[in-house]
Amino acid sequence: MNRQPVRNAPTTDPAATQAAAPSSLTVLKKSGSRQRYRFFAPLCGLLIALIVTEIVVRSIEHFSAAHPKRHDRPERFHYPENNRKWRDFSYTEEKPANTFRMIVLGDSFTAGTGVQFDDTFSKRLERLLNMGSGPLKAEVLNFGVPGYNTVQEEMLFKKAVVRQPDLALLEITLNDAEMQPFRVAFPNFDPSGEKLLRKPIFQWWRTAAFVAQRLINTESHRFYIKYHQSLFEEPESWKRFSSAIVAMRDVARANKIKFAAVVFPMFSYPIDEHYPFWSVHTKINGLLDDLGVDHLDLAKSFEGIPPARLQILPGADSHPNEIGHRIAADRIYAWLHRREIVPATLKPAIELHGQKNGGKPSHQEHVK
Repeated sequence: MNRQPVRNAPTTDPAATQAAAPSSLTVLKKSGSRQRYRFFAPLCGLLIALIVTEIVVRSIEHFSAAHPKRHDRPERFHYPENNRKWRDFSYTEEKPANTFRMIVLGDSFTAGTGVQFDDTFSKRLERLLNMGSGPLKAEVLNFGVPGYNTVQEEMLFKKAVVRQPDLALLEITLNDAEMQPFRVAFPNFDPSGEKLLRKPIFQWWRTAAFVAQRLINTESHRFYIKYHQSLFEEPESWKRFSSAIVAMRDVARANKIKFAAVVFPMFSYPIDEHYPFWSVHTKINGLLDDLGVDHLDLAKSFEGIPPARLQILPGADSHPNEIGHRIAADRIYAWLHRREIVPATLKPAIELHGQKNGGKPSHQEHVK
């Protein structure tokens, strides 16, 4: 009987096994490399992103500095030679015969900051009122003073009575309840962030300056809204504002002068459902209703028009430009006739009526 040879079982060589298996030190080294990669890779990516962003921001700033935005504001503002005090033509103190005289009281919106004096709504209104062919002529005297509040306008009105106006029109801006100028009341407020952005870190790290400027702008807008709303919510400022209007109404009645008011919106924001000052308009209109003062709120007249179309310097100065003054004059003119505040003869026999959705204007005779 043949016997199969017995094969020896494989033997394990400890030395060979140790050589074939990776050492614990090698495993630790590889593990450490992976951990370092996982740690430094995101940091390197972030650093590269910051460098690229900084290059882009600096490139934009360089391009903007090399190609400054041009604006269409006048380089010089002209005044009539014989009237250096007011932004207006010169009028005699005594009202001429066959003249309907109107005075307009207000602040920089009335004075016409940023536009030529004959582009203000008061001068446009004067031209509209004088388009009729009748013997009666209209004078619209501009008594707007930049920075004036309603209390100061009341004092000016008492002096202007000597001009024998037939109508006094008060222009109301939503900062008229200020008890003192904004820059004095809040000396530490830096709405532009100029002081902060002068710090060294923002001089060499322009990306941080860009982000900081955006945060400052957001906070500035929030403060701007809250500040103007508070003017008509705080009892003391509201009392001064409302009392001044009562006093002006009473002065007008005592001197047999018609008294009316027109309310301008703030052109810093679109006039739409998100406009932040509707509640202020409502409160002012309610006051004028209670006092029996004829008034026109112009906010709806500017609804849907981009603010940049109405500002003298879009994004920098929100005073109304020539377009804003023209729209205001057109609406005030129509309102004065509709309410029969001015004589019907101060109206042209023929008017051009434009179409709301564009197209050519059409002639339409005005029935007197």
